[in-house]
Amino acid sequence: MRIKDINTGYLAVMAAAILWGTTGTAQAFAPLRTDPLTLGFFRIASGGLFLLLIDFPKHRLQTITKPWPVLGALGSALGMGFYQVFFFAALLRTGVAVGTMITIGSAPIIASLWGYLLFREKLTYRWVVATVLAIGGCILLSIPSDSLNIDPAGVIMALLAGVCWATAGSFMKKMPPNRSPLEKTAIMLLVGSLLITPLVVTRDLAWSLTPRGMTVILYIGILATALPYCIFARGIQRVPVATAYTITLLEPATAAFLGIVLLGEKLTLLAFSGMVLIFAGLAILSGKSRRKASPVLRR
Repeated sequence: MRIKDINTGYLAVMAAAILWGTTGTAQAFAPLRTDPLTLGFFRIASGGLFLLLIDFPKHRLQTITKPWPVLGALGSALGMGFYQVFFFAALLRTGVAVGTMITIGSAPIIASLWGYLLFREKLTYRWVVATVLAIGGCILLSIPSDSLNIDPAGVIMALLAGVCWATAGSFMKKMPPNRSPLEKTAIMLLVGSLLITPLVVTRDLAWSLTPRGMTVILYIGILATALPYCIFARGIQRVPVATAYTITLLEPATAAFLGIVLLGEKLTLLAFSGMVLIFAGLAILSGKSRRKASPVLRR
């Protein structure tokens, strides 16, 4: 793989992570009676339908009528669907910053295992150092302060969301390389929304019909889901799964920054130190293409 392709992959994953980092802040502007599960459902359903509409002039209905490999489509859809279930519930219990940081901070470990098992990707010492620094940064960002309480159930939900998130992206890479990132993302989001539909039908959906509710759904569905997942689908084809998920640790740093600027959250010395560690880890990864890294684990 050419160095230019690898660098393009890095930039694509970074751009996706920044857009994902706006999700929790957008949820904070939703109506007070918003149900986190239904918000997660509308997020991926609206995002998937939007992508299907954009893709229609080129592929018509071939995106959904042509066969997809069961492992890639079902694995990514299961991960995506249940990621919504756990992630938004975690945010409700732990807050935007902590929930996002625990979820995204746990994902690289799971993703590295999927990359090792599914694609025989080597785990390098550079990745180990970068991931340790970035996860350490997430831990510092999550340490309770006077205005921050940690809910144990919320932490567990955030960890489960991290497992689901890593599973979704890892199995997305198992989809056929000849299908476009837009098609792959549309299928993952639509099938994922179908899988969690039974959990949503009995919920109160009235909030989603309000102007504020619809605005939040459209923003999260299109700009914070459909667009970044398309970018991520392209980027993850060019970099190892473990590396891609370490780069996504830029998401909690974005969430923390927006929490400070838009939600009035305070930046403690520990939180600032955590953000520095995350960016240090990303800086280490960015130098990977300049020299060959030694594998710490191979198959």
